[in-house]
Amino acid sequence: MESITNDDIRRISKELDNFYTAYRSNIYFTVLQNAIKPQTHSSEFWKFQKYLLQFSLIVNWCEVFGSLTQNNHWKEMTLENNEYTELLYEHGNYSYASWYTYRKYIEEIKKSYLKDLDVYHHENPDIDLSGINTSLRITHVWLNKLVTNSKTELINEIYDRWPISNAELDRELEKELRNNL
Repeated sequence: MESITNDDIRRISKELDNFYTAYRSNIYFTVLQNAIKPQTHSSEFWKFQKYLLQFSLIVNWCEVFGSLTQNNHWKEMTLENNEYTELLYEHGNYSYASWYTYRKYIEEIKKSYLKDLDVYHHENPDIDLSGINTSLRITHVWLNKLVTNSKTELINEIYDRWPISNAELDRELEKELRNNL
């Protein structure tokens, strides 16, 4: 297993910002999707909240995993890393070709969102978010393992900015939102 350094994290800081925004949006969207009673779904407030979370999820995910991703250091660490891609493909039941196809699919949805920002235009429960969910969860676990295997400690600036070292992040976010609902 590889490790990660403070310099690695600095080089992927933009992707980590987008990644953890997408990660949080995914958790919150999923909790709202599962927790809100059907009769409440018609509430304008909940429709708007779910739209914003889904919008944030898709746009930020595409900045990290989309087919047009530009950051070479992020790609070297993840998509070009055999250990990472094997984990992603195994848990998401993907091959290279199907993962590429899924990324293009989500990229097209992102383009649709950016073309028409109206909340009601995008009420589409048929969007397949499974690859997004899998990739976000797998990546956080993988990054957490890199930090755990790191020979150098991460500086406080990194701990304060990104919850990479928090192995329980998904559970904490879910619990926090459920407690506030």
